[in-house]
Amino acid sequence: MAYDEDDGGEPKKLDKDYPMVTLGPDELAKFLVHLPWWVTPFVWGPPGIGKSSIVRTMGKLLPIVDPHTKKKKPMDVIVLPVSQMRPEDLIGIPTYKDMGTRKGTEYAPPVYLLREEPFILFLDELNASAKDVQVAMYSLILDRQLGGYSLPEGARVIAAGNRAKDQTYLTGTMSSALINRMVHVELESGGVEWLAWASNYIPEPGRNPIHPLVLSFIRSDKTMIAEDVTARRDKAVQFASPRSWHILSDALWVYDETGDARYLKAISVGLLGPMIGGLFNSFVKLAKDTVPLEVVARDIEAIRKTSTPVLFYYAAQVLALLRQANAGDGMLAVAATRNIAQVNSEAGESIVDFAFRLNPPTIASSTFMDEALLRQPAGKGDVLWAMASKRQQAVAAMSAGMKKNPGGRTRYVSNSGYGYSINWSVPPTPGDL
Repeated sequence: MAYDEDDGGEPKKLDKDYPMVTLGPDELAKFLVHLPWWVTPFVWGPPGIGKSSIVRTMGKLLPIVDPHTKKKKPMDVIVLPVSQMRPEDLIGIPTYKDMGTRKGTEYAPPVYLLREEPFILFLDELNASAKDVQVAMYSLILDRQLGGYSLPEGARVIAAGNRAKDQTYLTGTMSSALINRMVHVELESGGVEWLAWASNYIPEPGRNPIHPLVLSFIRSDKTMIAEDVTARRDKAVQFASPRSWHILSDALWVYDETGDARYLKAISVGLLGPMIGGLFNSFVKLAKDTVPLEVVARDIEAIRKTSTPVLFYYAAQVLALLRQANAGDGMLAVAATRNIAQVNSEAGESIVDFAFRLNPPTIASSTFMDEALLRQPAGKGDVLWAMASKRQQAVAAMSAGMKKNPGGRTRYVSNSGYGYSINWSVPPTPGDL
C-alpha cells in the first residue's frame, strides 16, 4: 500500500508497499459478501488480476428483492474509473432552488446515483485519482453521502487500485485520512486460485464460459496464469494476466468457428505476449491434432504416450461435459476419466474435484457421480472409484465439523478439509464464518 506520510502539500508517490492480508479470488468474494454494507474495502493488486471482474459478480452474491415482481434479482454494479473523474462528476453541480422566502443552490447529483434500491458502487483506481477527488470521497466512503445526496440504505462502496511495486502510471497515493476510512486487502491470483474461480464462473448473458483450451493449458502449467511485468524492461509489451486469459477465452470461441491459424496466432500473441502467447499457440495446434474424446473413452492405448498438456486438454473437455444437462454426457465423462486417471492421476483428480464442487449439480455430473462413486465396480483397481471414494471421505470429514444454521446457511466450525462448496443462494451474514 502506498500512501502520503505527510498530509500537507502535494502528495508523494512512495515506492513501497505495506503488508496486508492476501486473498485469492474466491476468498475475496466471500470476504466482500460478509463485510457490513457500511464498511468500504480497498482491494490492492497488479493490473489485470481480475479485481473488476470479481466486483462485477458481487451483485449475484448479494441479491435484492424487486419491489414490483417481489422476486430476487442481482444488485446493480456501477463502475466508476475515478482516476479519470473530477469532483463535480461525483457530487454534481450547484443548481438554483426556490424555497419561497429564500433562494439558494443545491448540488444536483449524477443520474447514475439516483436510485431507490441498494447497489454496488465500484471506485476503480481510487489511489490514482486527483487529490480533490479523493477529498470528495471522504463522506461517500464513511457516511455514504455525496454533496447533499445520500445513497440508499444497503448500498455498498468498494474501491481498488494497483500497488506501488506494479510500477504503473495508475499507482498514486492517498492521505492517511482516506486510508483510515477503509479496510485494506490484497488480491493474489495464482494458477490454482484462478482455476478454482474459472471452474465456478457463471458468464453474463451473451458471454461464454472459460474455454476448455485455456483451462487445459493453465492446468498443465499453473505458472502461466500471470507474468511479472515489473521484471520486464518494456512495460508497453502485452503480458499474460487473468484478465488477458479471460479475453483470450472469449476470442477462442470465435476461433472454434473459423479455424483460422493466423487469427489464433495474432490473438494469442497479441494478448499474452510473444513468449507465453507463442507457447499457447503451439499447444492449441497440438491439441487440435489429437484424437476425439470418444476415442479416449474407448481405448486407453490412444493416450498412453500422450504429453501432460494434451491430457489436461482432454480433462478440460470432460469438465465441459459435466456442465451438460443429459446423462449421455455424464457416461462419456466417466469412461474418459477412467482412462485419463490411469495415465495421469493429477488430471483425473482435477475432474473428480470439479464434479464434487459443481453447485448446483447437473444431470451429467450427477450421472458421473453415480457411476464413479455409488456403483462400486466388481473388480479391484478402478482408479476413478478410488479417487472418488477418497474425495468423498474428505468431504465427509469436513461435514462432520460443520453444522447448519437455522436459516439454511452452512457454517464453518473447522478449517480442515478442502474444496467444500458453500451454497451462497442465501446471502450469508458475518456470523456464518
